[in-house]
Amino acid sequence: MHRILIRQLKKYIEDPNSISGEWQEFIKAVDGAYRNADDDRILAERSLEISSKEMSVINEKLKKEVIESEAKAEKLREMNSFLVNRELKMIELKERIKELECVISDLNNK
Repeated sequence: MHRILIRQLKKYIEDPNSISGEWQEFIKAVDGAYRNADDDRILAERSLEISSKEMSVINEKLKKEVIESEAKAEKLREMNSFLVNRELKMIELKERIKELECVISDLNNK
């Protein structure tokens, strides 16, 4: 018999053995309900434990992916900065070439 049911019977009935036969079926049904509730609770706890472990594994994977993504983003920012600076330098050099072409043209015209 379920421990809670035993405790309840002891609390409310002086002699649990004196319970009539018609109440015995009821007590068996209550006992079964307590046991089913315990089984359901144990199953729910186990499911929660498994889910929690799975979520922890997924969370660790996501943390690693975030770190990797941040590293890739930083590399992309560095590459972007490099390419923008290179493009600016090319514009600067093209302007300098135009200036020098003008100087050469002026020298050739004299």
